[in-house]
Amino acid sequence: CPDFGANDDTGVVFSPANDFLYLPGKTFLPPSDYRPLGGRKLPDSVMHYREYPARVTGNDVYHECPSANDWFETVKLNFGVDPHPPHPCFFDPVPPVWEKLLDILLYWAGKGVDGFRCDMAEMVPAEFWEWVIPCVKTHYPDILFIAEIYKPELYSRYLEKGYFDYLYDKVRLYDTLVGVLKGHTAADEITQCAKSVELYPEKMLSFMENHDEERLASPGSVGDAEAVIPAMGVCALLSKGPVMVYFGQESGEKAEENVGFAGDRMRTSIFDYCGVPAHQLWFNKGRCDGGGFSEKQRLIYTAYKDLLHFAGSSPAVCEGGFYDLQYVNRHHQSEGYDERYIYAFIRHTSTQKLLVIVNFSKEQLFNVYVKIPPEALAHIGFKRLTALHFQTVFGGKEEGKLLHSGLYEEGNRFSGIPVSIHPKSVKILELS
Repeated sequence: CPDFGANDDTGVVFSPANDFLYLPGKTFLPPSDYRPLGGRKLPDSVMHYREYPARVTGNDVYHECPSANDWFETVKLNFGVDPHPPHPCFFDPVPPVWEKLLDILLYWAGKGVDGFRCDMAEMVPAEFWEWVIPCVKTHYPDILFIAEIYKPELYSRYLEKGYFDYLYDKVRLYDTLVGVLKGHTAADEITQCAKSVELYPEKMLSFMENHDEERLASPGSVGDAEAVIPAMGVCALLSKGPVMVYFGQESGEKAEENVGFAGDRMRTSIFDYCGVPAHQLWFNKGRCDGGGFSEKQRLIYTAYKDLLHFAGSSPAVCEGGFYDLQYVNRHHQSEGYDERYIYAFIRHTSTQKLLVIVNFSKEQLFNVYVKIPPEALAHIGFKRLTALHFQTVFGGKEEGKLLHSGLYEEGNRFSGIPVSIHPKSVKILELS
């Protein structure tokens, strides 16, 4: 294919045959408030870049001098949608940009790349993804496409029409969990996150950090890497969907350095050549053994490793169903249960039933009695239960037996499974 824009008509804003959207007669000007490299202005002698005519930015700014907060270092591609009302679409014949992007995707897939994370996929028409993803998968059937998408009302469209394998669970699960960690939101709200994606839970990719978001161990954020562990427990155990760990998260990276373009944003810079201190302690001059870790870092790293290993090896987590238990335990219906900090649910297959309890409190140990109502027991396959055995398989030592009626009789002090759960922790019991 020819280079992007090589055959464009630069005298018009839009043409179905163009690769870019133009501002005819205008010359691009860097933002006047742009101060890279820690506030130092670049000398004019090094500003050789000239863009004429100016092109529309990646975030749809139709001005030759965007602000420093716009995506002025990116250029919008023309996917065949006319920016002028009523925004007619020109998808037949296939726009030239589509063909070029297919070539790029096939090139990197041929190099061994096994997946693509597609930035702000909702800003690209679903028709493009509907066309390009099957084209790539014809040659590489196992390759993955992950959409960064922040509009829940578009989820089904980009899954069913766009053929994405996974979507970011950002505006529901991530935002809720960060709110819980910072004390703004009750753990009880996680129930709504699960309900909101109940039609396609296995398609939602969960995470607690990525390149756009705060390093949660940063003093200006949650401020404690260990406190993030219960949130990671929810991410890893709530559904059959994948879970992502951003490098350095498991080492407690704080992103405290102001390294230049990124500034002091509590994030690891994606713009600057810089180190990631906590990750470098794990790297340990190429040994990759955590040899530079403090004792606390070692404990956090081990907690991540154990949690992810359990999640990845558990049939109930990888393949099983989900049953939320907040509705029968919240509002002090269960002894010791505080829904601001405690969240409980079941994951189950025909061969494995797991009760998961997480404690988001940073200080308080809870001794709780977790109720499991008869409809839940029937749902997970215990239809003729006379006694329920429980044994901790992650995060503790509880084990015992309860008579069936003792699980849900109102007024019974022991109407639930007795669990002691430490602050900032995850506990998993197997039921039989």
